[in-house]
Amino acid sequence: MNNSIKKVNVVILSLVLGVWVMFLPRNIPAEEAVEAKPSYTVAVLPFEFSGKELKDAAQEVSLLINTHLSGKDGVSLVERDKLDKALSEMEIGISGIVASDTAAKIGQITGAKILITGRVFPVQNELYLVAKIIGTETGQVFGESVNISLKDSHADASKTLADKIAITILARGDTLIAKKKETHDSLEDLKYLLEGKENLPVISVTITERHVGHSALDPAAETEINMALSSLGFNLVDAATTTIQPDIEINGEAFSEFGMRNGNLVSCKGRVEVKVLEHSTGRIITVSRQTEVAVDLSEQIAGKTALQNAAKKIAIHIVPKIVDSME
Repeated sequence: MNNSIKKVNVVILSLVLGVWVMFLPRNIPAEEAVEAKPSYTVAVLPFEFSGKELKDAAQEVSLLINTHLSGKDGVSLVERDKLDKALSEMEIGISGIVASDTAAKIGQITGAKILITGRVFPVQNELYLVAKIIGTETGQVFGESVNISLKDSHADASKTLADKIAITILARGDTLIAKKKETHDSLEDLKYLLEGKENLPVISVTITERHVGHSALDPAAETEINMALSSLGFNLVDAATTTIQPDIEINGEAFSEFGMRNGNLVSCKGRVEVKVLEHSTGRIITVSRQTEVAVDLSEQIAGKTALQNAAKKIAIHIVPKIVDSME
């Protein structure tokens, strides 16, 4: 009987200890901790070539590098279809020559943070494969190259070059990618600036607008800035109809124009310029300008979207200046 009681007590004690251990804080060993590794979005552009006899080789090198990079940790490749559409829209073709402003535009369209472009050319009895690694945000450029005999296959050389490119991307990623700026990226980021602020100024917004070659259907830029200011709690009045004198006037102009057509898609560029004035004194609080590109099936909608995007960025820029003027 005593032995049975002891066995029962041992079982109960084991269960209690087991439950207790489950709730103890657990220190995860260093080898179990998973460190987040950076991942870089990369687009491989067609390689340039010297001489028609190297045209096929250049295309194969570009495709092989794309294939080899796709298996590398920390590298995420832009889909080929998406890249081809971007190149077609920007009429770059297979030049392989990408300036910093072009690289930035390709990055905006495709989402690529890094571009890989290059050239295949012969020197005496050797074939050179040269690659440029370009940061679309920073314009920073690094180079890698491989040279082989003209008699040798460029397939192995492409793999070697891809390996070198991957190493450079992972080692130089912090240089190729723009560091996150301590700026306001959205209207949500601005809300803390207005916390506790009473008697916010009355603001009027007047932005004339046109689409080159067509009359504007509605004021997209003015509407977007009004929406942004309203969401932050500012008091708004319509300058054309109100008898109330605004504390601050936002005046400007906006225009959009046709860019180009690619299949069923139309691109338009929009530019917005504004001046923020203190009504009672005429003092200029700040000025701002922004240009954006948008793509849609409709030219009018693409133009409006470009202006809308530009106006939103302007709103994010001018609000802190307005808040500073209140102090």
